[in-house]
Amino acid sequence: MNYLNARYYDGVKGQFVSQDPLFWNFDQAWLADPQNQNSQAYARNNPINLSDPSGQSFKEFAQYGTGFINSIVTNTALGLGRYNQDSTAYGIGQSLGDAASLGIGMIEMTAGSTIMAGGGALCATGFGSIGGVPALAAGAILTGHGAVNALTASKNIANDIYKFSENQGSGQKNSKNWIEPTNKPQTPNIPENWVSEPAKGRGLIYREPGTTGEQNTIRVMEPIEKYPNGYWRQAGSSLDAKGRAQYIDPSTGKVGVGTVAEKNSQTHIPLPK
Repeated sequence: MNYLNARYYDGVKGQFVSQDPLFWNFDQAWLADPQNQNSQAYARNNPINLSDPSGQSFKEFAQYGTGFINSIVTNTALGLGRYNQDSTAYGIGQSLGDAASLGIGMIEMTAGSTIMAGGGALCATGFGSIGGVPALAAGAILTGHGAVNALTASKNIANDIYKFSENQGSGQKNSKNWIEPTNKPQTPNIPENWVSEPAKGRGLIYREPGTTGEQNTIRVMEPIEKYPNGYWRQAGSSLDAKGRAQYIDPSTGKVGVGTVAEKNSQTHIPLPK
């Protein structure tokens, strides 16, 4: 039996033995295709021509593009309308879009500076002011927009790096930033009607049907060195100053407190064997 990030695979039988976690979230149009109606299938039962690297669904490839476009468009609009999803593919697409936006912003600033220099040269001649003044204005606008575009993208990239380090960087048991869990191993109490979906980064998120975001969810993580059986954490309804969900210490029912390592020790609950 092999664990492939989202599903278990039986190499002897040559098939998945657990359901696609996205299956129950597909729309009717998706399920109208008979090849998509088997929740344990792989890539529409066509592994020669289709691929499903995450073990969830080949439909996720569209999410890379959706995340990329959302990032490019909203960074250009100074961050307005940015929409985050708990999807690894969508998140990767957004990160790539942020990197591209940073480059676009730099190009805008360079072009704007060049236009301003040309406008300034025209104005210096005296008779060229009729063209130089508009060029200066246009260059200033382009340079300013490029700076804000690059700044917005940089902020998003920094936030992505923070989330990645929070999810991945503390995985070494011998890390000086790691503290032993304060809660004993236990299984999360997940309501029967909740649905699961792949989380951005690693693990699965369980939530009430029809909801989005990280608030009021339970995230179950696969085994790592310091948590050999995996762990889980529960997000409450409150957000921190940066708009991120805050996780709860089940022993107190309150949000974890202290440094990041101290909060993790209170809110990362080991799974039992």
